[in-house]
Amino acid sequence: MRNQMFLNCTLYSEEVGITLYTENPLFKANYIQDNPIIYEDAAYTGRIVIDEPEKQISRIIVQLNESEIGNVDFSLVNNKIVGDIRFCIQDKNISQPFLLQCDMIEVCFKILYVDNSFSRLYSPYLLCVSKNQDDTENTEKMLRELLQYDNDKINKWIFQKDNRSKKQEGILEGTMRPKAYKSIFSYLQLAEQIVNCYRNCLPYFKNSPKHSVSKMNEMKKYSELRKFTQKDLGWLSQNLEQLALCDEPTAIEYEGDYYLPLNVMSERKKINYDIYENRIIISFLRYLVSDIYKLKEEMEKTVINEEQIYRKLRGIPLKGYHAPIITVKKIQSQYLRTILERTQQVLQVLEQIYRVYHDCLPCTIVNFSGKPRRTKIFQEIKPYRIIYDMLIKWFEFGEISLEKEKTIFRVKTMDKLFEYYCLQQLLRMLAEQEFAIDGLKSFEYKVEDPLYDNEMEVANTYVFKRKDWNVVLYYQPVVFSEGYQNGLGVYRTTMTSLSKYYTPDFIMEFSNENEKHYVILDSKYSNRKNIIKYHMRECIMKYGVETEAAGDNTDVRMVWVLQGRVDGEKSFEYYHNSPNAKIAHNAKSYGIVSINSKLNNRQRLWQEIINNVFR
Repeated sequence: MRNQMFLNCTLYSEEVGITLYTENPLFKANYIQDNPIIYEDAAYTGRIVIDEPEKQISRIIVQLNESEIGNVDFSLVNNKIVGDIRFCIQDKNISQPFLLQCDMIEVCFKILYVDNSFSRLYSPYLLCVSKNQDDTENTEKMLRELLQYDNDKINKWIFQKDNRSKKQEGILEGTMRPKAYKSIFSYLQLAEQIVNCYRNCLPYFKNSPKHSVSKMNEMKKYSELRKFTQKDLGWLSQNLEQLALCDEPTAIEYEGDYYLPLNVMSERKKINYDIYENRIIISFLRYLVSDIYKLKEEMEKTVINEEQIYRKLRGIPLKGYHAPIITVKKIQSQYLRTILERTQQVLQVLEQIYRVYHDCLPCTIVNFSGKPRRTKIFQEIKPYRIIYDMLIKWFEFGEISLEKEKTIFRVKTMDKLFEYYCLQQLLRMLAEQEFAIDGLKSFEYKVEDPLYDNEMEVANTYVFKRKDWNVVLYYQPVVFSEGYQNGLGVYRTTMTSLSKYYTPDFIMEFSNENEKHYVILDSKYSNRKNIIKYHMRECIMKYGVETEAAGDNTDVRMVWVLQGRVDGEKSFEYYHNSPNAKIAHNAKSYGIVSINSKLNNRQRLWQEIINNVFR
């Protein structure tokens, strides 16, 4: 008997069984099995059968992509554990456990034993699909914007976290480069600048590169000499064996016989291109070729794997449904293919330039142990100075980072993808208003709740300064009913035995010497109708009524929902829309603003913040 999970929904003709494994499945093309498709919006029931449990079981927790979504009501029957799956979150039953999933999903059963040990059983990766075509298009556009927005400053804010973080997704680690991680596109852009620099300087190095001149003695045939000096004659007087009798009169006569030298030790000048500056120029070029070749090899492996996954997923019949993960994998394959092709182009040109320079500057290749010296030649000779400056720029560039790409592609729900998108938009909004970053960190909130997970993928606290105002942007903060953490000065005014804190998606703290105001933003990947019906009043109650600011001259000025799903509604919707409310403008501001791939209203959101915070 195998360990199995059984699922039922109205879209299945019969109950389907899925084998459970003791090891976490690998996400590779040949591991995408012919298991049933999971329908995002369908209502599910389920059960499990576990063959011969190891020990006495106290509890079975159901996890979806590492998040708890329920438990199992089980019993022991004929030495087998059988039970019904109860899908729930915080003791609230849910009928659609896979709602808003956009990835290949993995269901895990965490089995807790009475001796406090545990084991896990994993499903294979299952494809989750949706009927919403707009989700697929919106996902594609948001993903492209997240990936293609190549501002190293803002990407560093989000994905590098703080200096204490050691979980960096980098490649081509080098002892010479600082650990300021940069994007691959910035790296390739710098490599292309170096290519153009070497190309522009090539005429000088072909015709008149710097060199040293040394004198050396060389044995030459007399017939090859262009001149015969007194010094040569002195050498001959000491090496008479080099004289040969000659029938014709010559300048050398002894006792009536004439002589000509066979060979003469002559001094000549030798041009030597193997000087320090030339060694640095050619060695750096060789080093760069090697560096980019490593990147090409890394990208080739990744592209092959991702394209295999995409082809396998694309071949699954969807029957009128759409799978955002297929869009994600398509964009990922295209994105990685673009990087690979650009890398190959840069590498090809670099190899050609290296061969030409190697012919012009035959010298020793050296290994770099640090930045090269800025010698007089590097300072005074323009082509040398230009290349040296590019070389130093490369040394100071930092490591290549894949952290942004890997973080984005690890996203398994539309909600989380939209959160990252909103985070990027809010940081761009502050940068556009000339706020300068003054610090960032990944703060770990201490919460006595096993269901709470700290945001670990990106930084969660961003401190900005401008001459008139300071701003702190909190991502995934915790608003406690007792105590404060991470310098956040808002608190929950209520508490129950089951709930003692709130976790809005974003809080913006605006402060100066005299006052402090808060803006609370909650992102919802939903359409306007559902936000109004299911979420708006809850947000108002939690963050408008039951959340307050501590201290004098402090308050919560705004509570807004950021809408992710595309629909035909207007960009802005004010909750306080009565004539008197519009005129008085004294209450907190509540509303919904569309922040998605079709309606990006960060500038209008900023104007709303100005109207309420800076009034």
